[in-house]
Amino acid sequence: MIKDEIDEIVERQQAQHHGRPNERQLKMKKIRNWLNIAFMVIAMAGVIIYLAGNMTIGLYVIIASLPFKFVDAAIRILRM
Repeated sequence: MIKDEIDEIVERQQAQHHGRPNERQLKMKKIRNWLNIAFMVIAMAGVIIYLAGNMTIGLYVIIASLPFKFVDAAIRILRM
């Protein structure tokens, strides 16, 4: 093995040992962040509509935001 290959293997092992996130974890964190942003924006719109007086549509909009949060929770629970 070349010294560079050995250094790369050692760095990879140290990263796993020290809990540094790998590329897959960073990708999933980005996806979770986007899901959370979508959830918050849609839910806030639903609350505004609800408080503005149209309660039925406001509730539907709030309910429409829930799948985003469920997917985020599933990703977190399953540690994808």
